[in-house]
Amino acid sequence: MAVFDVVIDVSDAQWPVDWGKVAAAGVRLAMIKASEGATFKSRRFEAHAAGARAAGIRVVPYHLMTDADVGHQAANFEAACGLVRGMPYALDWEQRRLRDGTDITADAVEVEAVGQLLTAMTGRPPLGYWAIGGNAPGAPTAAMNGWQRWVPRYRLGKIASFDDMPEAYRSPGVPFLFWQYTDGGMIDGIAGDVDRSVASFETLDALAAWHTGRG
Repeated sequence: MAVFDVVIDVSDAQWPVDWGKVAAAGVRLAMIKASEGATFKSRRFEAHAAGARAAGIRVVPYHLMTDADVGHQAANFEAACGLVRGMPYALDWEQRRLRDGTDITADAVEVEAVGQLLTAMTGRPPLGYWAIGGNAPGAPTAAMNGWQRWVPRYRLGKIASFDDMPEAYRSPGVPFLFWQYTDGGMIDGIAGDVDRSVASFETLDALAAWHTGRG
């Protein structure tokens, strides 16, 4: 497999974005936050998604899990991003606390349950995002271990692009489809830091085929 440095992820925090410049810089796919928990919908999702698609960048919406009712979370995500059959999407599972310190982190059973509901809607399982080792929010279920992975692991912390990654660090240490290797990336069209990921596919055409559900 080849590794392609062609993926970013954005949320409401990245604004404005010049998606034409982002595409010209080589980005082929954008993970875009659509929702969180049972009620929160990202204010910028529709604008981000429309801008990315207009620039020829493929979009994968993602939902940040909490411990809210699983049915309400699935419905919130579906409504926030217009989830339809065959569409790729990701579930983000990490530690979550409110400003007052209240822990609202989902457990693995809740993550799996939301994934099952969304799989029934779309006909494809989620892309699973959770950390490895001691940074993980918990142990994934057996079903979650069968999902394709978008792995967050910052081997060197903040680096501008994968070109800055030493050869010895060019793997997160676990199998991955996408590896978010920095939260300090730089890309034309976005001011300030942006999360960047590499994609593991034989070719960029294979990445496109995965996105459409043919790969």
